[in-house]
Amino acid sequence: MPPKAKIRGPTDPKQQKLSFFTNKSTESLSSPDSAEVSEEQTKTNDNDVRHYQSKWLTVHPWLEFDGTKMFCKHCKQFGMQNIFTTGNTNFRTSTLTRHIASNDHQRAIMAPREQENLKKTVENVQNKEEKAIVIAMKAVYWLSKEGIALSKYSSMIRFLKDIGVSDIDSLNVNKHVDYSSYNTANDLLKSISNVINNDTTERLRRSPHLTILTDESTDIANHHKLSVSARIINPSSLQPSTLFLTDLRITNGTGKGIFEAIKEHLDSRGIEVKLVMGLGTDSASTMTGRKEELTGHFLRHNPHLQNTHCAAHRLALCTEQAAKKVPGMLKFQETLVTIFLSF
Repeated sequence: MPPKAKIRGPTDPKQQKLSFFTNKSTESLSSPDSAEVSEEQTKTNDNDVRHYQSKWLTVHPWLEFDGTKMFCKHCKQFGMQNIFTTGNTNFRTSTLTRHIASNDHQRAIMAPREQENLKKTVENVQNKEEKAIVIAMKAVYWLSKEGIALSKYSSMIRFLKDIGVSDIDSLNVNKHVDYSSYNTANDLLKSISNVINNDTTERLRRSPHLTILTDESTDIANHHKLSVSARIINPSSLQPSTLFLTDLRITNGTGKGIFEAIKEHLDSRGIEVKLVMGLGTDSASTMTGRKEELTGHFLRHNPHLQNTHCAAHRLALCTEQAAKKVPGMLKFQETLVTIFLSF
């Protein structure tokens, strides 16, 4: 057998030089001391499988991994539509880098900050408007407590603006709407009344028993009116207190008519008539009679009820009858009655 041929290098000097540099380049790529090459620069074949690296979670806190797919917390939270909300299996560093630079991810990152800014802006506006409304309600409440007509509300709001009360300008919606009208005052008064009324109902329901204080009169239009108050007990402290309930307009001034009006009002507050243990009246026959009069109707629901002649009314009767024997007092009373009737 002929001897194996020896493989010789290129004999041409130029080829030898080229071969030298080619070998050096190959050695540099295969050398263990060469610089580390990123995974994206490494050539892969069809059998190469990329895997999720747990260190990515430390570098990218927004990243989630369910064992098979990668997700973006922020994009999922704010409803973005991209591969990181449905699940990404392209486990490459470059995939994460591209997602960070994407518009969806940037909007999702900025969304909490924008929401917080919007929330603060809305809160500042609401705080100013709420303060203005509170000032307006205090104005209405003061007018009511002082017995001043609500028609003075507009004038009072202008006065508060003139003296520089802070936040009152927030009542101005535009040049046509500024919530300083008489209708606004009525609406605010109804709101205040509802709050007080609900508190009154709650206190009535907590009291184990109550006493009804009532008196009938007529207004300037000669309509029958019925004033109703209640004496209650605080079950925690056992302290009594008196609450004004209502001023009813009634069409029937008989004992039965008055009873039905009071019962209807108590029913509207969820109070049973049988809880009424006391009845305070002016001792008129319509009120104190035990048959078809007011007391009689209450006794049918609670036989233990006690009727009391109102102490204030008794005092008024005493002074009136005592004054009849003093000529000077009679003249004084006549003068007062004349002035009253004049008005």
